[in-house]
Amino acid sequence: MERQRTFNELTIAHQELLLHLQELEKCNRELVTANKHLKDSNNKTETQTAALNTANKKIIVETALKNERTAELKIANTKLLNAETGLNEIAFAISHRIRKAVANILGIAYHLIDDETMTPEETKEMTNIIIQSANSLNLYTEELAKSLYSKRESS
Repeated sequence: MERQRTFNELTIAHQELLLHLQELEKCNRELVTANKHLKDSNNKTETQTAALNTANKKIIVETALKNERTAELKIANTKLLNAETGLNEIAFAISHRIRKAVANILGIAYHLIDDETMTPEETKEMTNIIIQSANSLNLYTEELAKSLYSKRESS
């Protein structure tokens, strides 16, 4: 009888072990499946990381090119501003120095035409003023040409 009871207990223990074994096998299958999912997820993450690294490298290169181009544009802008300043100086000079000489010449020429009572001495004096204004005009146009030539060479 003792043997029968031991046998029955062993049979029950054996059945419990079989159930535990089935549960362990089920857990093992679930772990294998979860491991596959983790590997797939890891592969996707590695692929995405590689794509992001490539994109980051491209952005770094593009940023460097944009910074280089920005520096070039700043230099060009500075040159343009300097050129504009030079042109403004030229425009100022033209509007004042050249116009003054031209106005003198025109004023005296009209005076010579309109005033019939001038003496030869006055006519000579007026002619000298015209010559002086024309010389001033000539001198300034030479200075202007030299200035423009030197600015062109320095650009």
